[in-house]
Amino acid sequence: MRSIVIPVALLVCAAWGSACSVILPLGGPAGAADSASPDLLADGPGSLDNASDGACACPLGCDDAGACKTFVPSNLPAFPAPTCAGISFSADGTIDTGTCLVLFCKGTLVPQSNGPQICRFAVGQFVITQEATVTVSGPNALLVAASAVVKISGTLDASATGRIAGPGGWDGGDIVNDGFGGTGTGGAGPGGGKHCGCRAVVDGEGDDCGGGGAGFATAGGTGGSELTTPVCSLVGAGGPTYGNDGVIPLQGGSGGASGHNDSMPSSSPPGVGGGGGGALQIVALTTISLEGKIRAAGGGGGGDYGSGGGGGSGGAVLLEAPLVSGTGKVTVAGGGGGGAGTGTNSAGTLQAKGNPGQDGPDTGQAWGGIGATAADGGGGMGGGGGTKGPTSGLPGDRGGGGGGASGRIRVNNLDGKLPPGMSLNGDATSGALQPH
Repeated sequence: MRSIVIPVALLVCAAWGSACSVILPLGGPAGAADSASPDLLADGPGSLDNASDGACACPLGCDDAGACKTFVPSNLPAFPAPTCAGISFSADGTIDTGTCLVLFCKGTLVPQSNGPQICRFAVGQFVITQEATVTVSGPNALLVAASAVVKISGTLDASATGRIAGPGGWDGGDIVNDGFGGTGTGGAGPGGGKHCGCRAVVDGEGDDCGGGGAGFATAGGTGGSELTTPVCSLVGAGGPTYGNDGVIPLQGGSGGASGHNDSMPSSSPPGVGGGGGGALQIVALTTISLEGKIRAAGGGGGGDYGSGGGGGSGGAVLLEAPLVSGTGKVTVAGGGGGGAGTGTNSAGTLQAKGNPGQDGPDTGQAWGGIGATAADGGGGMGGGGGTKGPTSGLPGDRGGGGGGASGRIRVNNLDGKLPPGMSLNGDATSGALQPH
């Protein structure tokens, strides 16, 4: 009879009050011979290979002593031993990186020197079935390290919601007194879009310019000006690039800036900035299978009666396993800039709002919001660094927001190549694992 060591048995439920099941870890503990016949999972790190034909059956190969090799995940000092047997979602659910708790599986908060904290779960396996959408929220980035397999057939979503960032990202600019006598703020984060803060007088008023889109893998788009020739030295510039292809540290997207209005309190409130997409790292010692979706998209800039808000930049998704496969989708697209509204008429009555920018989509670029009229600036498209709101070169009552830039996708596997069947919407790069 086989002896099974269970670090922690996890009670997994489709939903509270529904039927639950216990997931037990498979394969032998580290440092021991794995005697399952046949193996349901590949031999674990440090386990002795038990292939009967003498060939190495470990996914990363065997060392000279016959033990299975492992690898050090990015953003961690070593591959963590599982503290929960598994996390499985068969219905819609949530992961809060603030509490770092999923059902009865408690994660660990891991600090980063140059990025947000990481909520890390060390499990045997991580599964999201086709029927389930799992929404990730909270202030910290999410890292799931599975000593066996990861299978995502449903949706794992760490995107921004409006101006609120995804986990490990930064919020978009809000509508407050900016200190210049106007309304609005720049986006938060290292690639935050800039708020124009312009007090240059034009026809007795300031330049109601759109907020800058946030940057990440590329620079964000510049917000549109109210004027044919902008007179404002503090334009709504797009946010700068930051981070690196390896996604070290693990960090999400930045926020777009809100639009600007030249009076406070505002009679024509501008649009808020879109939040940055979140940061996700999924690691497995054997296989990551993605047939569903992983989303860490930026939020679209707001459209209101005033100038448009800038789009948030997409977040970051890092996948690491010997084999990463599937025909699913990963998106870290930036949000589109918000369109400008018509403000008030001569009687002081609010007229029409501009349209908000599109949140980062599964494929392609986000559309910028359309201005309320032909004279009002439209928002810039997201992705590829964003584009300027149309009124940056054309006369208009108010400017549209700049588009948010794309985020980063990284795949590290044995062959160092991107998975051929997977749809990757963002700045995607790959690298080779270094087994030891």
